[in-house]
Amino acid sequence: MTQQDVNLTDQTATRAAVPLGADAVDSAGQTVTRHEERLDVQTAKVASSRVRIGKRVVTETVQVPVQVRREILVYEELPAEDGAPVESSAPAEGAVDAGEPTSRRARRSALGADESAGPTEVVLHEERPVVSLQTVQVERVRLTTTTTDAQHTVTEPVRREQVELVHQTPTAS
Repeated sequence: MTQQDVNLTDQTATRAAVPLGADAVDSAGQTVTRHEERLDVQTAKVASSRVRIGKRVVTETVQVPVQVRREILVYEELPAEDGAPVESSAPAEGAVDAGEPTSRRARRSALGADESAGPTEVVLHEERPVVSLQTVQVERVRLTTTTTDAQHTVTEPVRREQVELVHQTPTAS
């Protein structure tokens, strides 16, 4: 207990023992004790608010431009080189009628050479976007408390006694 606490306790005891306006009589004569109230301001720690930390999921639409490629077919007709006749391989035995002229046989074998292999096929390719989601940690949130000081002014009325001397002169009767 500090000296200030002892003084406050003494004042409280005095205030309780001798209320304002009470007089005490002393053996040496008449005395008047003057009293006053003193404002005793202290602080108390009380809960002022609560804060909860939580998470909620918010959905938003994100647009990301993606460059994709695709193959396109280019059809070109090119002139034959030098107008030279197409050489063909000799026909298989028995494949050509013997009564047919040789020029017709050569022409037929040159024209039908591609048919025996079947049609030519070209496969075209394209890129398509492939989307996947990854969950990554982006930040951590921590709650702590700190103390700040502020000055407040407390206004409260207090009473005090004042001693008055009233001098009366005897009146002549």
